[in-house]
Amino acid sequence: MVINELQAGLIAAGVAAVVGIFAVNKWQEGRHRRMAEKIFSSEHPDVLLDETGEADSSTEEMPIRTVPHPVPASFAVPGIPAAEPPGQKGEPEQISPEDAPVEAIQEPPLALLDERVDCIIRLECPEPVAASLFWPAQQDALPRLSRVLLWFGLNEKKGDWDLLSSHSTGRYRRLCVALQLVDRRGPVSEPEVQSFLTGLGALADRFQALVDVPPKLDMVPRAQELDQFCAQVDVQIGINVVSRDSSGFPGTKLRGLAEAAGLSLKGDGAFHVQDELGRTLYTLSNQDGQPFAAESMKALTTVGVTLSLDVPRVPDGPGVFNRMFLVGQQLAQALNGSVVDDNGAPLDERSVALIRSKLSEFQQAMAQRGIVAGSTIALRLFS
Repeated sequence: MVINELQAGLIAAGVAAVVGIFAVNKWQEGRHRRMAEKIFSSEHPDVLLDETGEADSSTEEMPIRTVPHPVPASFAVPGIPAAEPPGQKGEPEQISPEDAPVEAIQEPPLALLDERVDCIIRLECPEPVAASLFWPAQQDALPRLSRVLLWFGLNEKKGDWDLLSSHSTGRYRRLCVALQLVDRRGPVSEPEVQSFLTGLGALADRFQALVDVPPKLDMVPRAQELDQFCAQVDVQIGINVVSRDSSGFPGTKLRGLAEAAGLSLKGDGAFHVQDELGRTLYTLSNQDGQPFAAESMKALTTVGVTLSLDVPRVPDGPGVFNRMFLVGQQLAQALNGSVVDDNGAPLDERSVALIRSKLSEFQQAMAQRGIVAGSTIALRLFS
């Protein structure tokens, strides 16, 4: 078929139109692609990707807390994971608003503990742990430790620490344990410290907890130094009221006089005078060592009794001693007895003044150390 010039022109125009449309489409496609690349370029990094294009694992493991005292490598305890110090990755720690009030009171319950007497260690669990589960677990982990241990859990609703016991029912993410370093049995020993730390390691493993170990594990030297001081002031002062003849003191009369003077017979077989806080100020006991018992007082006769006060456990020792000495004089007068010292020598004014002076000296030394006689810390140390 012969194609005239008109037909050829129409064909050429059609081809040109198709090519033009295709070109316009390609140009628009390229324009949109360049715009998209600009919007999603590397200048706006993906918050879920690091520089290598891999997922950032920090979004999967959020920091639990800040440990104020990170554990130096030389003091790391085997089996106890140490928390990572804050700022490890060069970024400030992020604290959510709801956690802020709890962070402000995360310190141990120092109103109940004392860093001079206790080794205080904190634990933090990734999830709250029921006290009913934790209590038997810590008993299993520390079966051979006979020292005083106090456990606390941070009650995040109340914003305060709960003293834990076998009857506790709460759930706690933050826990605190205090090992008392000294009592009247002496200081903690190296094996006891190792048993304590090993037990904490077992608890940490069981509950996947972080443990805040103090930067210096100097518990044994601290305990030994404190025990030496305690031994210097651990004194009891006693006066004796003894019968002047062989008839002795009848139990019924003795009991009546003791109760009239404000003493009450307790389960340890001695009469006690207590203050309004329930602290024993001084006691009256049988000089021959036989305990007093309510059911046998009628048939009892004794040749002497001893009035004594425990110097570290009594507030205002000189004042308490004056009251005790006055009661001794009253008993001696009513029972036909004499007030004597442990050697049987009568107590005159000079002897009484010397006792009062030494008592004040002991209690002043305690106060200078920050351990006030009769205070909570003193009652714990001298028990």
